[in-house]
Amino acid sequence: MREVARVPTVGLPTARRDREGYAAVFAAHRVPVLRFAYLLVGNQHVAEEVTAEAFARVWPHWRAGRVEDERTYLRKAVVNEVRSRWRRRALERREEERRRRDPEAGGEESRGAEHDRIVRALATLPEEQRAVVVLRFLEDLSLNETAAVLGLRTGTVKSKSARALERLRAALVEEDR
Repeated sequence: MREVARVPTVGLPTARRDREGYAAVFAAHRVPVLRFAYLLVGNQHVAEEVTAEAFARVWPHWRAGRVEDERTYLRKAVVNEVRSRWRRRALERREEERRRRDPEAGGEESRGAEHDRIVRALATLPEEQRAVVVLRFLEDLSLNETAAVLGLRTGTVKSKSARALERLRAALVEEDR
């Protein structure tokens, strides 16, 4: 009988690269990937769509054995999907921004209100600055890891980080007024 070449199973040493194996990858990474997408786009519904699309796009690459680190690969897929949506849907994005900036009823300052405040401030940043802030400070990646995910140089990540933090501070101070 002829031997069939096996695809290496990086990341899942004992599992097959089939639907059940990918279901395990999905179960392990869905929540962090969804959180990451939400922080990038600021909208739960859009974040769920981006997450679903990222998992769908990663599936053939994962199945073929081209994915060594699922988490990093999924983050890149999310960033690429978000960038694509930003390019395709400029009008929808402006409408979301307008809706997000409307003052909310009720004024109790709680953890949820603070979270919403930060998400609104993140929405004021350009897309690459927002991605840098989310990866560096909310996903807690190093400079090198952030640079690798975004395809930027480390120095570029540092400068975008500094500019983004300055803009965030200004946006938060302005909102407090």
